[in-house]
Amino acid sequence: MSHPIPQLNGFSARLDGAVAILAYDRPKTGNSLHPTVLTSYLNAMKWAVANPAVRVIVQTGTGKFFTTGRDMGNDNAQYDLQEVLANFKELNEILITCPKVLIAAVNGPAVGYGTTSLALYDLVYSVPDAYFFTPFSKWALCPEGCSSVTFSSIMGHQKASALLIAGDRMSATELWTAGLITKIIPAPSFMEQVLEIAKRIASYPPIALAASKKLASGNREAELLAANAREYDCLVERLAHKECSDALLLFAEEQQRKKANAGRGASRM
Repeated sequence: MSHPIPQLNGFSARLDGAVAILAYDRPKTGNSLHPTVLTSYLNAMKWAVANPAVRVIVQTGTGKFFTTGRDMGNDNAQYDLQEVLANFKELNEILITCPKVLIAAVNGPAVGYGTTSLALYDLVYSVPDAYFFTPFSKWALCPEGCSSVTFSSIMGHQKASALLIAGDRMSATELWTAGLITKIIPAPSFMEQVLEIAKRIASYPPIALAASKKLASGNREAELLAANAREYDCLVERLAHKECSDALLLFAEEQQRKKANAGRGASRM
């Protein structure tokens, strides 16, 4: 049975042996998560999971960023919010239940979902200068990507709260020390080394590999699916609240002022 790569928008997918390489592919926007990108990510994951040739899935980003998280573009209003959130929930479900080895290759800064989703991967590799933060409180939103349970489990309540509540910016070294990042790999050979690891894992006997992943996951799957459902309900509630719309409007205005100031500065040169 053929498993052609689906048509993708702002996202790419390719197969290298038994390794599927997925990438956020909107470098001009810092790989921000436009609704079309989320749909493409979802479809790419469905393809990789269903394809028997794939044993390992690597997620990375094109350009300087892994992803800058939620897209704040003006055209988001034309997309059905309930459909976008449903796709987001389903994407997390697929990551949670994925029977194949998941590797995150963090090639640059990771914001919002770029940070929270990392705990859904089996292995996380990062370049040294990547940084991580989740501006949920600032935008009157809430944790996502099951981070409401995974972060405390991995790094402890206080460190998790610094990311999810205080919105602190953390370095790759801090998150490696905290246990969220598996290894920091120098940038010049970053993807080369990550793919070398992925191909080595993909070379292992596939039935044993799947069994090992299932055992290592333990009872985590049910807990994460429940967390994802709670976070989805909270996101629906938050996005419908005036507090959130006011915060996002303020952010958009701040971004416009920054662009205008940058433009004036450039014109003086």
